Amino acid sequence: MQLITTPDEVAALALDRFEENEHFKAHLKTLEPEVIDEAVMRLNKEAEAGIDCLACGKCCTRLMVNIDDAAIVRLSERLQLTEAQFRERFVEGGSFMSFLNAIPCQFLDNKACQVYEIRPDECRNFPQLDRPGFTTRMFGTFSHYSMCPLIYNVVEGLKKETGFFTASA
Repeated sequence: MQLITTPDEVAALALDRFEENEHFKAHLKTLEPEVIDEAVMRLNKEAEAGIDCLACGKCCTRLMVNIDDAAIVRLSERLQLTEAQFRERFVEGGSFMSFLNAIPCQFLDNKACQVYEIRPDECRNFPQLDRPGFTTRMFGTFSHYSMCPLIYNVVEGLKKETGFFTASA
């Protein structure tokens, strides 16, 4: 797989593919979810080998990050704050769902995460291409298609692999 690795190139190429991707999502819904998951996970491994996410960091500059209580505890301890102080300074939301309160992430310093080893699970798991259930997460995945080189390359590889170009041509 020839990879597109720079976020600017991904954004430029993705710009004209909105309608194509709408048709592709419909195409994916006609296929077996387990087969799609297997292909996505394999394509993700291939793409991860050639894309340095830490050199990109676009997700850290554009995503609204859900944060759970366990991450709040880890981060507040690391920053030597009480949980209440951490929530007041860095968290928006409440009992049902909480988010880091700034975009870009306030823990990002020149594309480097200052809390990388204890970052929130949502950061750790993004873009979730190594997990089953790809077809249940298509809204989020395609929302980040133009931002994330991993997502872009996996989706483009999946188009080829599922025969989408042949089927839609």
